[in-house]
Amino acid sequence: MKDREEVLYEEKERLFTKKQIVWIIVSAVSLMVIVIALLFGIDQVEAYKHKRTNHYLQEVEQLLKESEQTLQTFKEGEDVPVELLPIIEASGKEWIATAQSLNAPSAFTKHKEAVKQLILKRYSVVSSAALMVEINNYQVNTIEELLAASQELVDLEKEQLFASLEAAQIKYELLEDGTIRYYIRK
Repeated sequence: MKDREEVLYEEKERLFTKKQIVWIIVSAVSLMVIVIALLFGIDQVEAYKHKRTNHYLQEVEQLLKESEQTLQTFKEGEDVPVELLPIIEASGKEWIATAQSLNAPSAFTKHKEAVKQLILKRYSVVSSAALMVEINNYQVNTIEELLAASQELVDLEKEQLFASLEAAQIKYELLEDGTIRYYIRK
């Protein structure tokens, strides 16, 4: 039989006491929970950023389509009724207001500026065309020249879009028809 001193000595020599083992297990589990929570939180932040980016890109796409459709009306040399000119003018002003109020993610600030420049140019083309219709002096050649000058801004917008997608680390591809497909996490 062991005497009391030997038992105490053996307990001191043990690597960990029961309390220490419990404390280590609780600490390890707590640390794992914290790491998992952080990873989940980071994932949620990334998903929010992608959702916000997706919303911005959809707004821009809609804005550019609307302005392009109006330009096509004048570009094709169709007779535009004079009664529609105030509506077209108001639409152009809406484009500008929408472009200025776009809520661009930080990686897309340069892209937003390129969109604003393009919209302003398209508005000036539409205004010039509307004025020509109003004074009954519509010239398709003049409109085509104005549109050709705006093509540089279309190219700049595309360049800035690609640069912004890369800065935001969003995968994308350019399809054969010129459409850009990007992949957003939800």
